[in-house]
Amino acid sequence: QAVAPNDPKTKDLVEWLLAHRTGNRWTPEKATGPATLALCDWFVQSRFEGEKYQLAVSVNDVEVATLDVDPTAGTLSVDVPGKLLKEGKQRVQFQITGRGRYSYQCILGGFVPADKLASTTKDWWIERTYQPAPLEFDGREIPRGFGVLVGSYQGFQNPLTQLPVGRRGAVELHVWRQNLPANVPEEHLEYLVVTEPIPSGTTVIEKSVQGPFEWFEVSPGAITFYIGSRRDVGRIHYELYGYLPGQYRAGPTVLRDAHRPSQLIVTAVKPLEVLPAGQQSADKYRLTPQELYELGKRHFDKHDLKTAQGHLADLVQNWNLNPEVYKDAVRMLLDAHLELGPPDQVVHYFEIVKEKWPTEQISFEKIVKVADAYHQMGEFERSYLVFRATVESSFRRESAVAGFLEDQGEFARSVDVMGRLLREYPAEAYVAAATYSLAQRVYAKAPEAATDAKLRQQKINRVDLVRRAWRMLQAFLTAHPEDPAADQAAFSTANALLELKDYDKAAAACDQYVKRYPKSDLLDSYWYMIGYCHFAMGKHEAALQMCRKVSEAKRIDKQTGREVESPNKWQAIYILGQVHHSLGQAAEAIREYERVKDRFADANEAIEYFSRKAIELPEVTTVKPGQPAEVELKYRNVAACDAKVYRIDLMKFSLLKRNLGGITQINLAGIHPHHEATLQLGDGKDYRDRTHKLALPLTEEGAYLVVCRGDNLHASGLVLVTPLVVEVQEDAASGRVRTTVKDAKAEKYLNAVHVKVIGSRNGDFVSGETDLRGVFIADGIQGTSTVIAQADPTRYAFFRGQTELAPQPIPSPKPEAASAASPATAQPAGQAQPAPLSKADLLEGLQKANTQLQQRQVEQLNDTYKSGDQGVEAQKAF
Repeated sequence: QAVAPNDPKTKDLVEWLLAHRTGNRWTPEKATGPATLALCDWFVQSRFEGEKYQLAVSVNDVEVATLDVDPTAGTLSVDVPGKLLKEGKQRVQFQITGRGRYSYQCILGGFVPADKLASTTKDWWIERTYQPAPLEFDGREIPRGFGVLVGSYQGFQNPLTQLPVGRRGAVELHVWRQNLPANVPEEHLEYLVVTEPIPSGTTVIEKSVQGPFEWFEVSPGAITFYIGSRRDVGRIHYELYGYLPGQYRAGPTVLRDAHRPSQLIVTAVKPLEVLPAGQQSADKYRLTPQELYELGKRHFDKHDLKTAQGHLADLVQNWNLNPEVYKDAVRMLLDAHLELGPPDQVVHYFEIVKEKWPTEQISFEKIVKVADAYHQMGEFERSYLVFRATVESSFRRESAVAGFLEDQGEFARSVDVMGRLLREYPAEAYVAAATYSLAQRVYAKAPEAATDAKLRQQKINRVDLVRRAWRMLQAFLTAHPEDPAADQAAFSTANALLELKDYDKAAAACDQYVKRYPKSDLLDSYWYMIGYCHFAMGKHEAALQMCRKVSEAKRIDKQTGREVESPNKWQAIYILGQVHHSLGQAAEAIREYERVKDRFADANEAIEYFSRKAIELPEVTTVKPGQPAEVELKYRNVAACDAKVYRIDLMKFSLLKRNLGGITQINLAGIHPHHEATLQLGDGKDYRDRTHKLALPLTEEGAYLVVCRGDNLHASGLVLVTPLVVEVQEDAASGRVRTTVKDAKAEKYLNAVHVKVIGSRNGDFVSGETDLRGVFIADGIQGTSTVIAQADPTRYAFFRGQTELAPQPIPSPKPEAASAASPATAQPAGQAQPAPLSKADLLEGLQKANTQLQQRQVEQLNDTYKSGDQGVEAQKAF
């Protein structure tokens, strides 16, 4: 039609469509829309506009009607009398007068007695049930059914045979298809229609109609549901309203194929008696589980406990409920029996709650009644346990006040409130645990005292909190010596004494704890604390004994079952090294330091200190002629050294060295030594500084350079055999150096002695000769002075000053460099020297373990503060 609108074949196709129409629809159902649109397009273009015609209708050659057809008119119906019909096929004829088009449908129908109407197919099925309308409570419907159950159960329905006037009845139609292949599309399925007769004396409440259908029509005496070709149908519901008393019956429900009306399913006839208004129905009614639950809950909410108890007891005892409904029903039954009794039922339902929902909280008001019910039954021990659990929960609830105060920054008040509660409640395990946790909380707060404004305002410092924690821990150990956490509390008590530096008392306490808790995992920690305290008090032998015990201690870890060492082992070994160090027992100290040198940098440095090699001579030694010449050789860990003595011209070499800062660092290549000797100094394991008097065969006046070499080390010193002495006066402000040269042997001052003076910051010598007084004055000397006097070619005197002359003003540091380290103190990058372990480092393991204990207890105390108990957990009642 779209491609060739005037094609003659289109008319034949339109007639074919009209001939295959059933009512206003086509098969399959999805063809109805396209066919309707196509026909509309056809008739818009081809029908005769505004024309009227007459149509004569004959059946079996007898005219039954002549119709005046107006194009604006709708469908016309013609009833054919039954007497015109004959056996077999019927002949229908149409005679048109005028121009026009028409379509028609012939339907052969009749009346069959309801008892004799039979189904003609087994492809579908329908069931019809009459039930009373849902019960109402305070004007609201009560849900009906078995939705609160789980598992398998035997359902039931309440039949409706009598309906009082003014009351409602519920009708349910259950429709389903049978023997349906899975691969058949829905559009190829039969279009089903349900005709449901309405009993006389009743009417349909149209707002109550609901179900899986396309639409429904209510006609006199029946309601028709157009289900369509859907695969899954289901249940259709509607309600009847009784309005006229009498004995009635409803005809069978008919389920038919709209396209093949002969294919149908029928149900049985349904009798229904409509009773006069106010008369009660004789139908027996059994409450469904859903109704029992809903009625029980609503009566319970209205405090009609006796009625609620009956419904809920029936529900719980006779039906397998889903968990949520079962819990709610048991809870309501427990509350009802707490009000009404008897005690055995109170206990029964409380036992259910305890077993099924152990964490369920029972309010204080109710749990006290539960305890009383046990008491009335003679279960005195269980009654006591319930009361005991109630007291514990009450304690946890009141503890929230302390938690609130702490959250508000009132730490001291929080501790006072919690302390009062601990004194008021009986000494049960939960009170003991809270006592220990509170003490640890106070201890853990100590480091924060300086930053807490409220504590500073109250003049409470860290030491105050540590002392208070110690007293609280002591009180806990006194009241609960056998508590499982007693050894941990003892450990924290000893740590508090250590923090207060009360070493004597801490050692004594740990000694007691070792005896009291011999199987504690903290045993080696107690030993270590004793060893540390002895070390801190200078009791070296006792410290050695205890720290050695810690270093060798091993125990079985309860969690892994493996043998483990003491967590304080390495600190104990380090203390062993320090004790030996302080006693001067270098070899023993090195032995212990070697064990921990990879763990503690200071131990490695101590080893290097003891093991370092050194050799040293005085820079200048003056010897008067005729006296024995000897120099003091200082050495460390050097077994032997070679000594050589060279005679030098001091004045000549002073010119080379300028300021004489390294006068002993003289190149002696090619000079034959005046004296040589090999010195045996020991085994090279002195581990300390030692001295040796080195005697020199020097009888002639002059300057001698002594050089000692041993183990790749060397030292040198200047020896002057001379009677000359220089007396030097220095003026630091002006830089003047006044030198007086004297012959100590002749006891006279010498004139014409050549003198050279230079400062460490001068570039050249100031030279001259002494006057008749033996005095030479040098001005402008800067830095530390060096003075050399020469009377004869072999007579010298030497002086090295210590005073800084003519000091330079210290320049102000540049702003950007104001915080930089001075060259003298700055450490090279990457070579910062670690400091020796402090007392805090030695106690690090103890403090870490103590902090972990504190954190666990603080968390437990916070749990107590924030528990928010409004009752007692059922499981805690036993």
